[in-house]
Amino acid sequence: RVVLELQNAAGARPSESVRVRIDPRDHGGYLRVSPRNSLFFEDERGRPFFPLGQNLCMYERNEGTYYFDRLLAKLAAAGGNYVRLWQEYYVPPELSGPSRPGLGSFTGFPLETEETGLGRYDLASAWRLDYVAGLCEKLGIRWQLAFEMVTWWERRIAHKWKRNPYNAANGGPCANPWDYLTSPAAKELVRRRLRYSVARWGYTPNLLAWELWNEVDNMDEFSPEANAAWHREMAFYLKQIDPWRHLVTSSWRDPKMFSLPEIDIVQAHSYWEPQYDTAEYSWQDTDYLMRPFGKPFFFGEQGIEGPVSVDPEGRHFHNALWATTVSGAAGAGMYWWWHNYIEPY
Repeated sequence: RVVLELQNAAGARPSESVRVRIDPRDHGGYLRVSPRNSLFFEDERGRPFFPLGQNLCMYERNEGTYYFDRLLAKLAAAGGNYVRLWQEYYVPPELSGPSRPGLGSFTGFPLETEETGLGRYDLASAWRLDYVAGLCEKLGIRWQLAFEMVTWWERRIAHKWKRNPYNAANGGPCANPWDYLTSPAAKELVRRRLRYSVARWGYTPNLLAWELWNEVDNMDEFSPEANAAWHREMAFYLKQIDPWRHLVTSSWRDPKMFSLPEIDIVQAHSYWEPQYDTAEYSWQDTDYLMRPFGKPFFFGEQGIEGPVSVDPEGRHFHNALWATTVSGAAGAGMYWWWHNYIEPY
């Protein structure tokens, strides 16, 4: 039986008692870096876990959680056990119109938006991630959550930087995109968002890793030193506040970032032209990226560049999966074109 107590300046107020039934499951618990081989994962029972899945970062056409009802069921039926999700949302390029989640082509699970402002969170979006987390538990799928997407921090993508609530032009603490890595006010807001995320979703053993950034190396005026210092601070903070000790990762290819002891997983992205040999390219890129760090490695994103319609039979998808699986990586490469390649074909 559980009682919750809310305490504020007026005193304490308990909830009604609620009965909770705990059903035993054959679940291995939270995932760790294997103490037997630091290049791989295992659960708390010591059973190995090899991620095999794809990106399902965002949903299309305002489908919301129905999108994941459909695609996660297909993935599980095909033997998949892992997905990568984002707190990103796409917005229309026309700056004259509104920019809330759902009006662009894709929406993930954003907390802070232009509409909410800084330090205020989109609770409908958070509920959608609650639902998807529960669905992953039912289907036996582990997942990874990326907090920050670099396109909001590139001025060449004007319709994002101009709408970014951290932009000083919008009342935020960052005169330039790269100020996000050093501004005390911005870092405090990040810590609050991380704390909220741990409190809301950290409970589930199906969460393999927190991903601090998606492709941070592409930020305007990128500084490896400032980036490493930011990641050291935020990853350390995450580990302090997360009682379940989820693993921490980031992306894209910055060696200073991946060398940090606070970063548990090396996660790169890899794309190639359709004429390249997919297996050879995947193998070489894996070998180049994973060896220096002695940590679990996998491609958080993989895929061919250019029109995916050149390969309706899925040769690139097949060959990338197999090449990364036998390469010595900790998991198969997560293919990117889930919406216009994997599902349609």
